[in-house]
Amino acid sequence: PRRSGRLNLLFSLGPSGSPQDVPMDADQLEYSPLYKAIGTSWGDPDGPSENRRFNLPDLRGMFLRGVTSDSGRDPDFMKREAIASGGNTGAAVGSYQSHAFAVHSHMQRVLAPPGATSRDRVRVDWTVDAPGRPFDQNSAYTHDAGQSIETRPRNVFVNYIIKL
Repeated sequence: PRRSGRLNLLFSLGPSGSPQDVPMDADQLEYSPLYKAIGTSWGDPDGPSENRRFNLPDLRGMFLRGVTSDSGRDPDFMKREAIASGGNTGAAVGSYQSHAFAVHSHMQRVLAPPGATSRDRVRVDWTVDAPGRPFDQNSAYTHDAGQSIETRPRNVFVNYIIKL
């Protein structure tokens, strides 16, 4: 027999019904089952010496990215940082990755009318200035942009689990 899986995302509101009322950390003893499930993956507000409280995931404004490890789908996974002090880094649930823009280049071609000079360029072309390069009727300039292997939004690693 074929079974169907279901992915549940649970959202809880605080006593007054607004997300701002939800605490960002909890006591390990009071919320023992939750602590056993997530530990300090999302941060340790007390630091390793006290170890009484643990951070709850704060995913506001974040994209969720499934843990990829060595799948090749996240080329920078070992550069992932802790989202909060004491949290996970690298290829682990709760680690954080800032937004990035992949390295790429743009070529702009200047098509100027005969007799145009570099002073005329602002009237004939929208390209960025290329100081030190000669201006002629059919020039092409390359502009490099980005600093990463991939383009991505801010994201945190999560495990997607299907419960049957």
